[in-house]
Amino acid sequence: MDEDDDSDLIDHSESSDSSEGDSGSELDSDSDDEESYKSQSDNEDGKQDEVMEVEFTEETLEVKIKTCKDAIKASRERQNEARVRKKEASDALSSLGKTIIKVQKEKNAFCSLKRSEVHLQFYILLFLN
Repeated sequence: MDEDDDSDLIDHSESSDSSEGDSGSELDSDSDDEESYKSQSDNEDGKQDEVMEVEFTEETLEVKIKTCKDAIKASRERQNEARVRKKEASDALSSLGKTIIKVQKEKNAFCSLKRSEVHLQFYILLFLN
């Protein structure tokens, strides 16, 4: 039993050695991550500084507001024009639908009349013979 206990101790010590080696490399990678994060944050701060350098004066804001209002006005005009075109197309479609129904009824009446004439001619020929 003593041999088993010794082997258990050896196994534990070996696993702790390998974990110590890993933790050393983890520390190195952690410091690398911190450095890369710092450089990224420095770059972002530099970009923020550039963005913050733009001053918003009353005149620039008024110009931006005016351009936005003009864009909204133009969009509303396009929307109204589209509504008018949609209504015109809907009206034309409705009118064409009514015309189709009217023409179909006329065609049906014509075909019915021709069938009646053919039947009448058939009866006349049958009667005369």
